[in-house]
Amino acid sequence: DGVLRYTTIGNEKPVGICGSGLVDAAAALLETDRLDETGAMDEDEEPIAPGVALAGQDIRKLQLAKGAIAAGIRTLCKTVGIGMEQVDAFYVAGGFGAHLDMDNAAKIGLIPRALVQKAVSVGNAALAGTMMMLLRQEFIEEARNIACKAQVVTLSGSAAFSDAFVDSMMFEEIV
Repeated sequence: DGVLRYTTIGNEKPVGICGSGLVDAAAALLETDRLDETGAMDEDEEPIAPGVALAGQDIRKLQLAKGAIAAGIRTLCKTVGIGMEQVDAFYVAGGFGAHLDMDNAAKIGLIPRALVQKAVSVGNAALAGTMMMLLRQEFIEEARNIACKAQVVTLSGSAAFSDAFVDSMMFEEIV
């Protein structure tokens, strides 16, 4: 209905916007035409909650971060020679990933639409993995096997990443 609504962690008084909330806010602003695909807003600030507003510089920082993430995904797929539709599972870790609305992430172009249904939130994967290895010896060997198969892809200085980054700056869905 064009009205922005918010929730807060623990239903407390709003004091700011968390990362996943910023993604949700940008998606809502796009949907209500208060933000365009270039990142321009109708107003200098967009009120989100009492005492909390999004400024153009907030949107610009989100745009740079989402551009880098989207470009990283594109570059990794290109490096291994697969399309997004060939990705079996897309794991999202950390506190940001645990609360990220994948549909909204796709709406702003943070992740390709093709990965939304394949997304699996794994929470604090580093902590969980550490606990697994401490509790069961066989996980240490499994981790070594995975590490031996891993391929390092350096994104900095990569022409493919730079091109994908420029292509990923707009707030639009990636097919």
